[in-house]
Amino acid sequence: MVKFFLREFDVSKRLRKLVGIIVIGGLAVFGWQLLSVPGAHDETPRVSFNEQIRPIFNSKCVGCHGGVTKQGGISYIFREEAIKRGNSGRLNVVPGKPGRSELVARIKTDDPLHGMPLGKPKLSNNEIATIERWISEGANWEDHWSFLPPVAIDIPARSLADWGDNPIDRFLGDKIAAAGLVNSPRATIAQQLRRLTLDLTGLPPTVDELKFISDENYLEAVDRLLASPRFGEKWATLWLDAARYTDSMGYVRDFPRDSWPYRDWVINAYNNNLPYDQFVTLQLAGDLVEGAGLDGLIATSFHRQTPTNLEGGSDNEEYRMVAVMDRVATTWSVLNGVTMACVQCHSHPYDPIDHSDYYQSLSFFNGTADYDTVTDSPTIKIPFESGLRNVAYQYFIEKKTLIKQYLNDVSNDTLASVWSDVELLSATVDRAAGWRRRYQLASAAVEAVALDISDADRKKYQRFADEALDQVGLSSDSVTVAGRVSRASVVFPDETPAVAVYQLKMSPVSAVTAIRILVEPLNRDKAAHTPEAGFAVEEFTLHSFASDGTRAEIPLAAILVDNDDNVEQQLTNVFARAAHEGDIVSGFSAEKIHSSRSVVLIPATPITVEKGGSLFVNLTQAQLMRPRQPAPVLRSLSVQTSVNSQWQNWVKSNKQLVVVEQLLGLNNQLKALDGANLPIMQELSAPQKLATLLFERGDMLAKTGQRLVGGVPNIFQQSGLAAPNNRLEFAEWFFSDQQPLTARVEVNRIWQSLFGRGLVETQEDFGSSGTAPSHPALLDWLAVEFQQRLNWDRKALIKLIVSSDAYRQSSVCAEKSRNYDAQNLLLSCMPRKRLSAEMVRDQALQASGLLNHKLGGKPVMPWQPEGIWNAKNSTGVWELSERGDQFRRAIYTHFKQSAPYPSFLIFDHVNRDVSSVRRLPTNTPLQALVMLNDPVYVEAGSGLADKMRASVEAGAPLLQAFDNAALRTFSRRLGEEEQASLRRLYDGVVETTGNSQQALQAVAMTLLNSDEAINR
Repeated sequence: MVKFFLREFDVSKRLRKLVGIIVIGGLAVFGWQLLSVPGAHDETPRVSFNEQIRPIFNSKCVGCHGGVTKQGGISYIFREEAIKRGNSGRLNVVPGKPGRSELVARIKTDDPLHGMPLGKPKLSNNEIATIERWISEGANWEDHWSFLPPVAIDIPARSLADWGDNPIDRFLGDKIAAAGLVNSPRATIAQQLRRLTLDLTGLPPTVDELKFISDENYLEAVDRLLASPRFGEKWATLWLDAARYTDSMGYVRDFPRDSWPYRDWVINAYNNNLPYDQFVTLQLAGDLVEGAGLDGLIATSFHRQTPTNLEGGSDNEEYRMVAVMDRVATTWSVLNGVTMACVQCHSHPYDPIDHSDYYQSLSFFNGTADYDTVTDSPTIKIPFESGLRNVAYQYFIEKKTLIKQYLNDVSNDTLASVWSDVELLSATVDRAAGWRRRYQLASAAVEAVALDISDADRKKYQRFADEALDQVGLSSDSVTVAGRVSRASVVFPDETPAVAVYQLKMSPVSAVTAIRILVEPLNRDKAAHTPEAGFAVEEFTLHSFASDGTRAEIPLAAILVDNDDNVEQQLTNVFARAAHEGDIVSGFSAEKIHSSRSVVLIPATPITVEKGGSLFVNLTQAQLMRPRQPAPVLRSLSVQTSVNSQWQNWVKSNKQLVVVEQLLGLNNQLKALDGANLPIMQELSAPQKLATLLFERGDMLAKTGQRLVGGVPNIFQQSGLAAPNNRLEFAEWFFSDQQPLTARVEVNRIWQSLFGRGLVETQEDFGSSGTAPSHPALLDWLAVEFQQRLNWDRKALIKLIVSSDAYRQSSVCAEKSRNYDAQNLLLSCMPRKRLSAEMVRDQALQASGLLNHKLGGKPVMPWQPEGIWNAKNSTGVWELSERGDQFRRAIYTHFKQSAPYPSFLIFDHVNRDVSSVRRLPTNTPLQALVMLNDPVYVEAGSGLADKMRASVEAGAPLLQAFDNAALRTFSRRLGEEEQASLRRLYDGVVETTGNSQQALQAVAMTLLNSDEAINR
């Protein structure tokens, strides 16, 4: 309290110091100040901010003074915010002068109103002394180790005599020896092969493979397994967890989704050893990589695995933004181990990542064409027959090229023309007319047998017609709404009906060759970043009234739309095609509008309406093009005219009909190919992209500040890396030479898969709140090796690791090691590891001889309990696969996000609603119940029993049959005691049931359920 009291008086610095010395204790404080002078601790190591200070701040301070809240105006995330003046007006940290630092005063005082941490126990004396020393030494601030680029590190000398020269062994051996421990001897060669085969392929070795393995050909086995197609199936599983891969759209409705071509791409990428930098770049931006072809588009489905919400009443823009935010969090978590999700609401609570940094990253993903719709567009057709995939891709490219050229022609001619505003005399909306026209359009579609309409669609259109018929009797005088006209523009009120015919009455015109309708946002500035509700116009018609009241239809020769979505709608608008019998079709709509949208109507001949007459433009909004989406409504539009003769060239050249005909042909060719429609990423053109602003506390309805451009957090820019400008450059940025985390994180992911625990245990968090690396020097050496010498070659890195003596050692730890290093962080023995959900199932099928090794293709449906998909609003039916498909590898099992395969969940599979980079193993008793009762494992037991029976019938002794089954299950022969135990089991079952097959089944189930079978 004395210090706080003294600060309230305006006394000289010398007098205040003197009074403080007298009051507090004179010589004691004076002596302490002498010791605080820089240089006084030369014999003691300087305080390490990262190792000693940051842990104190993170555990005791940042809850109130961090990225979430900055109580008193102070934060301990950024140095400049830690040393500045707080709200009290006093300097929080004065480098070199702990006695003048408010931080020291607050942590030392016993005053409950001013002491820190507020309302919590004081820091320990040691913690206080450490902070004081740190300040007296200059309050040096260090970036967290993970934000500093890894550097080349000298390999230590050999510390363990029986380990070789593999650099991994040198690093690990150095720590083992320093702890006074010894390594474990090598495992038996059979144990090594089982471990290696399970780790590399997810399957146990075959009996034949066990026959020919030896220490001398171990590396040959490594090469053989790395080259196996089974390698990709095993390692792809890890990545699919990170990619949140499922075979459905998610949320309540959870409709099926054709995601499997992406899953197959990942498997093939691992098998073909696609370098990690290319592997990631294609997934983040394959649509922007020149020459990437079909593979590049398929790869982008990585970020189209986000859920799609098809629940009635959901806001498509809201869930589009949820998907975009998920892409940001997933990208940073998977590639850099950075927990970016929390930064969408506030600055990072532990790491120096600012709130705005998140939205700079978000801007890279805020300009893609996907939306939260039932079509999951954009998609690409992937034929089931692999030989037709390039053909389908060429059709896709031809369509895109044709549409792009067509839209360029429309845009160029529109820009070259002179447009004049017209005088709108009135603008009304007639609901009754809308329902009548909806009935006519829907009925025409139902009756148009010549059109390629599925039975399901025909029934849907019939429902539209029936619904419209119920509404046709509406009284027109009660459902007409007038718009507010201002010369050439009109704004319609909130009560404008969704199904209606809009009638725009214009003043007389002369020699008009084209009419342009512009749909405008009501609030242009806001719509630039938060789009408004869209619209859907099925049909345009023109007619004129002469001064004598004569009405004349004006035929349209062309309707020129402004983007590729609308061109696609012109191909698929069966209502308009049916109604117009193949003539020019309409199709002008938008899910959302954030800038002007336009359509050009070209009459067959120039329009002239004499004085005293009027021209009418009718727009029919029948809501048939968006049957499962909220009904959009036109609210604001304007009308312009052109007298340029160029528009008649469109009529003479028949260009639009030619383009539509060509596109229809390509569409029909694609439709004829049997395949999957895979969701992909596609970049929007610059005018179509939304602006990105900062969301206040993560609220998409509270956007603030200026438009943000793409960028990365400042903590990464300090390394001198150039900031990326688009999604492709962003992807490539992760593989820049000075990028600190990409190589470390992937090295750790691979290490985690092989050893069961990463060098950094928290694979999902390499930041301040994550665990420190157990072997930081080894992690950095491997990262540099992977990035520079191996050029991102994952198979080469895996071979380096599995060739080490550390990997090949026994799992039996010395007693001293168990006592000193209970968690085996030093790796003085090889960790035992529980098999994953997929591996437990695959191993059982492999041992039984039932496993179907077919590679790739559509997901399959093996047996699962009835009723799993019976939840309210659930879609789809689980149909048991046949012809051996139910025995395919687990990676091919249909994965529904709202109802994952139940036995996988019991074995701690993740449900993939969000990205997951680490599975946490458990041993719940439910796992044993599954393996004893699930038909998959009962079938596997039966298959293994059949193998034993065949062996006995071929003349082998019963115990030898048991031995062979053990070899197939856990890669070794049985000991005498184990044989005797199984024989007693067999005899007991035979005695009880009189059925030798049941006895063999009991033996098989015992082997499959043994601890050794489900661990490696």
